[in-house]
Formats: sequence, C-alpha cells, structure tokens
Amino acid sequence: MKICVNPAVPNILQDVKLFPGSFDGGYDLKLAALVGWVEKELCADESLLVLCVGRQTARDLKESPELALAAGTSGWTLPVALLDGQGPEAEHASYRQFVQGEARVLVSTFSLAGRGLDFSDSMAAADSRVNGLSLAVLLFDFPNNIREYANCIGRTARPGQRGLGRAVSFLPEGRFWIAGELIAMLDHCGQLVPEPLRRQHSDDAGFVAEMRAAMQKLLQPEAAAGDALPHVQCGGDFDAAKGVWILPASLPSYRRKLLHCLADELGLPHVSSGSDGLRRLHIARDRDALPDKFFVEGEEVLVADPRWPKEPTYRGMVVDPKINRRNRTLRVRLYNGRQSREVEADVNLVHVVSECSWSDGNSGPRLAPTTTGPRTI
Repeated sequence: MKICVNPAVPNILQDVKLFPGSFDGGYDLKLAALVGWVEKELCADESLLVLCVGRQTARDLKESPELALAAGTSGWTLPVALLDGQGPEAEHASYRQFVQGEARVLVSTFSLAGRGLDFSDSMAAADSRVNGLSLAVLLFDFPNNIREYANCIGRTARPGQRGLGRAVSFLPEGRFWIAGELIAMLDHCGQLVPEPLRRQHSDDAGFVAEMRAAMQKLLQPEAAAGDALPHVQCGGDFDAAKGVWILPASLPSYRRKLLHCLADELGLPHVSSGSDGLRRLHIARDRDALPDKFFVEGEEVLVADPRWPKEPTYRGMVVDPKINRRNRTLRVRLYNGRQSREVEADVNLVHVVSECSWSDGNSGPRLAPTTTGPRTI
C-alpha cells in the first residue's frame, strides 16, 4: 500500500530527535539540543531556520545568549534574527537579512514562516552567479499534523537556494502519537527512520494491541458478571458492577490520546477526568457510568435554553464531540427548518435523544422523549 502525501514532501534529508518524559519536551532541554546541534552539525556556510509554535518561544530563542554564541561564527553580521509579526517593515528587514546571508539563524513561528515563504534572494534566483542560501530547517516544536510538518520542512530545497537542504525535528512526548504517520512518511520518501523513533512506535503498537484486547473483553457480556479484565502492564482499576475501567494518572497523555482513538474505534464511551497531573481516563460500556458527559459526532441532541434549563427546547446535532475543558462547551449545530447555525452550547444543557451508529453497531442509552417536544430556533 502506497502512502499518499499531500502536499508532496520534498526529497530532503530528514532527522527526528525524541524528547521523552515531558509533554512539550521542556524548553531548556530543547534549547540545549538546539545549541549543541548548531555547534556540531550546522555547516559553516549553512543558514538555519528555526520554527516553533508560539511567539514568546521565538522571542526567547532570539534573546538566548547560548544560541547567539553558538551561531556567531566569523563571516556573519548577525547571529540570530527574529520574524514574529513585529510589523511589515521589521519583518521585511529580518527576512532580507536572512536571505541575503547577513543573519545565520532566523527564528519564527509556524503561522508566519511555516508556509508561503521561499527564503531565497530574488537576485540569487535570477542570477546563477549569486549564491543562494544553503538552508536547514529545525522544528523546535512539532506541528499538529503531518500536513503542517510537510509544509514546514518544505521551506528548504526551494528555487534560488543551494543544495537539497535538510530538516531536523524535535519530537516531544506529547506528540509521540504521531510517530506512525511520521515513520510512514519517512519510509515513503526513502529516508532513514531513526532507531529511537522506530523503537518508540513499536513499543506503542504493542501497548495498543494489549489495550485493544482488554477493551474487547470489556465489551463482552461476561465482563458484566464480575470477571476481571485481562492483566495489562499499565494497571488501572476496574469496577465490574458499573463496567468502568479507570486507567492510572501516570499514563502519559499521548497514550491517553491513543486510547481515546481506540475506544472510539471499538464503540466504547470514554472520558478523561481530573486536574492536570491527576487526570485519568475512564472507559465504560455505558456512557451513564462515566464521571462526565460523553458525546458522539453526528448524534441528535436537544439543547436547553439557559432561561429554562430543565426543558429541552432546541433540536440539534453534535458537530465536534470534544468538550472544551475551560468553557465546558460543546460544538452543536441547531436546526430551524431548512436553516441551521453552529453554536458553543453549555454541556449541562445538552441532552442526547438519538445516537449515531458506532463502528461495531453498539450504541449507548437513549433518553426518553420529552412530553412537551422540542422547539425550533
């Protein structure tokens, strides 16, 4: 089976460095790795584009004396420049300094420099006698998805640049769930997959297989009779009477994400509950046994009017089943005849009336219809 990549991935050398033990990898650890890479790996005539998520991180890197010292070799007017939305004139100046070889390192964000910029001097593109950049791209943070990753590393190997370019990515534990897609892309591009990345993915695949067997056991009728779930290495508590499996808070967040996806696939209601550091994943046969509300994309709901919260008044459909943790809201499409509109509804005012089919044909409980009937918008 061939992997279809859109956008196409440039044929450049790609390397991935893992940062286990921390959700975002830790700023100090990644800064030390960045400085070490610049000192040992960045060629003397090579420029470096560093991309990160937030503007504050970009500014911190720009002001880092360690990075400035590592990048400040002879022949460069400015060790580190910054492109972070300072205004058109300042942005143009930073961009010009970088593409014309005055600044060795340019730090920016995914949103500003992750796509759409060629990072080449127009003179170099028009005149072969003018040297263009030999550009390396380093992803200080890892993008949200593979498409964004492809866009970011595609800033190198552009027309007007020298060489094939290369890219280095820092992959923190919070993004380990994307390892499978990343490996598929590297294999598709004929790139060498770093052994730590392949080993991490193999470990996670074994973990998911073990958890799949336990979840399938939870779906079976004998689980309701008090049989314990199969032993799993991560542990957890099982309430046979309620049919709820509560995973330990020590489970890494990226593995919770993998299990949320697996529970969706198997048709098991699931929520994570608790404060950061004490957050635990609950998986159940019946959504009523969960400690928080659970919704499925596409299921029909009744949304109460805040003025009369006990009486469901609006008919709608769940657009995004993920509950906003801060606002405690849910994305719902409300209907009024042929017209509709999307709203963020208070989850306490949303009630399920009919449910879409799960992947294995299971469905959770249905609420009894109201005697007054729903109102339209």
